[in-house]
Amino acid sequence: MDISLDPREAVHGERFLRRAVSARRVYAVSCAEGLARQPSRRERGLEVTLLWSEPAPAQRWAGVLPSHARVKELDLDEFLAGMLPALAEHKRLVGLDWNEQAVEPEVGPLDLAAMLRNEMLESFLTRVIMFGAVWTLGDAYGPALLVSSTRAGDVLMLPCWSDERQAEARIEGPWSECVTMRTRLDDFLNVTLGWLERQGHLVAPEHMRGRGTAELDPTHFKLRLAARRVTGM
Repeated sequence: MDISLDPREAVHGERFLRRAVSARRVYAVSCAEGLARQPSRRERGLEVTLLWSEPAPAQRWAGVLPSHARVKELDLDEFLAGMLPALAEHKRLVGLDWNEQAVEPEVGPLDLAAMLRNEMLESFLTRVIMFGAVWTLGDAYGPALLVSSTRAGDVLMLPCWSDERQAEARIEGPWSECVTMRTRLDDFLNVTLGWLERQGHLVAPEHMRGRGTAELDPTHFKLRLAARRVTGM
């Protein structure tokens, strides 16, 4: 569902995206009827599930609902891979940073998922250029790879992150023996991505659990990262 936004709504929505990606979480209000929702202001017959990028406004909304309403913190991985597809199946819209003003954007759940993935990619590009490094996981046998969830066959992809904390948080399960590995940006561009190209692998910047992460062709990603590094755009 493609919902166009006016300029004020766009600014409001961009703020939501930046905060959600930075914190890696969003907030909803859970009550007896499920997640708090309102009738859509623009699409007759549809309901809008209310979301926030910070806990305080969600808590204020919970305070005006009947008893037992509570703020629900949603990990961005879970939110992208599970909740947004479920809301799309129920033909719901989502309202971003809802506060009873006419400016709050109402967007389709899958549209929001695409916007969040794009914001995550933009954040990754900005941060790795700023700090000059990319983080991966690996062991004595090489970098930790995963089977792609978007390509048929046994295509592999390299998860990578813009800071060590995100990479370190994934050292669990099959990766419990891995360590974080810092790669200089020059080496990532010229060595790592070149190796992925030759192997036919993909790259997954800011990899998330589930199916929330974009998996990109390393050739195109290399060009985009190099261009951003030179132009800043």
